[in-house]
Amino acid sequence: MWVSSIYETTPVDCEPGTMPYFNAVMEINFTGPSVALLDRLLEIEKAMGRPSKRPRNSPRIIDLDVLYAGNLVLNNPEIIIPHPRLHQRRFVLTPLAEIAPDLVLPGQVRSVGGLLAELDEPGQVTRLGVPLFDRE
Repeated sequence: MWVSSIYETTPVDCEPGTMPYFNAVMEINFTGPSVALLDRLLEIEKAMGRPSKRPRNSPRIIDLDVLYAGNLVLNNPEIIIPHPRLHQRRFVLTPLAEIAPDLVLPGQVRSVGGLLAELDEPGQVTRLGVPLFDRE
C-alpha cells in the first residue's frame, strides 16, 4: 500500500467562499471488480455522513474515488476508470505524483509527474505533512 501526504487544496469549480479541501491518494491492491470497490467506498462515505444526493462540486464531508485500476478502462453508468478529470486536477495529480510519479495512466502518453509539470490549472496545493501510514 502506498499513501501520499495530506494536501490542503483550493476548491475547483465551487461556489465562492468554499473552504479549502484536504486531499490525499492511496494505492491499494484490490482483486475484485472495480464496481465492488466503488460500492465499498460509497458505504464508507455514507457511514461518515455524506448524503447520497447533493449539488455537483458542493462542499462535502468526504469524497472517495477510484482514480485508476492498473490498465483497466471502463466507461459505464456505474463507474468511469480512469477518473475522467484526474489528468486535469492539480489536487489529484500532486498527491498521486508523490507516490507514483512515473505512472502512465490509460489514455495518456505522459507520466503523472509529466502531466503535473505541464498542467495549466491554477489551483493551490499545500503539503501539510508526511503520510500517516507506512509505505510498505
